Amino acid sequence: MAVKLNSRLEHPSKTYEKWLFALKPQSWPKLLAPAALGQGIGYNCSNSLELKYVLLGLSMTFCNLIMIVSLNDYGDESVDRIKRKMFPHTSSLKTIPDGILSSHSLLFLGCFSMSSMILVACLGSLSLDRVYLPALTLISCIIFFIYTFPPLKLNYRGGGEILETLGVAFLIPYINAYCQSGLIWDPQYALTYAILPICFASALASGVSDIESDRVGGKKTAAMFIRPTYLVKIIALCFIMSPCILFFFVQTDSSYFFYDHVLYTLMILFYTRHILLTAISEDVDSKKTWGNLKYHINTGIICGLLLLTLSQFLNKIS
Repeated sequence: MAVKLNSRLEHPSKTYEKWLFALKPQSWPKLLAPAALGQGIGYNCSNSLELKYVLLGLSMTFCNLIMIVSLNDYGDESVDRIKRKMFPHTSSLKTIPDGILSSHSLLFLGCFSMSSMILVACLGSLSLDRVYLPALTLISCIIFFIYTFPPLKLNYRGGGEILETLGVAFLIPYINAYCQSGLIWDPQYALTYAILPICFASALASGVSDIESDRVGGKKTAAMFIRPTYLVKIIALCFIMSPCILFFFVQTDSSYFFYDHVLYTLMILFYTRHILLTAISEDVDSKKTWGNLKYHINTGIICGLLLLTLSQFLNKIS
């Protein structure tokens, strides 16, 4: 049974509930969808889809995912404590401040996941002929440490949105495409350029609900310097830019153009409309409104990426 803290928040009491809470499974689709796209791109670049390379890419992604959610909570402990003190009844539970798991447990989990990812990369390099995988893994770890930890800690210096976008929109699909195809570069990899704007939009929106506590904790995000009304317009513009970039970078046959560009464009415009309608009909300064906006943004991204992934297979079949 969960222990009720107040009318809105429930504290996990069982061990598996605590670990599940810390792992944040609700956030996994944001990383698994780019990974699936990468596998689709790799399949489209090669002549077959091999299960061992799917498992290699997904193993890398899961280790990376667990490393990110655990070490990010570890690195954000101070601002999370500030937020829970400022908004004890309205903010969501935080892993360390609410005593769900200790900081040492998260640090151990993050380091174990990072070590596992490096080990998987080395095994993939030695046994599956993916010789550049350890180097790509090292780049991923460096970017994450620059994002999260001192001395740079760019997530607190205004660079978090850019690094998050680079990791989610490029590195994760790129590594999975490489795992599947074995090619360090192929023109089809340019498909990842199209998702950079929408992933940047998600990164921009993620900081809105934490503006007050981030300001007190010394954390700088783009949301602090852009008025909510303008931020919504920037996010909508990012969504519109995505299919435009796809149009310029994807140069293939007509069937591929149809599946990848027209259907993707319709999907993105559908969610762009939802974003704008929500912003028009509700108070953009409200946290509830931004909760709805983030739902439309993230759902649009996931659906769009899955559609692009499906189109990779349909293009190969056709």
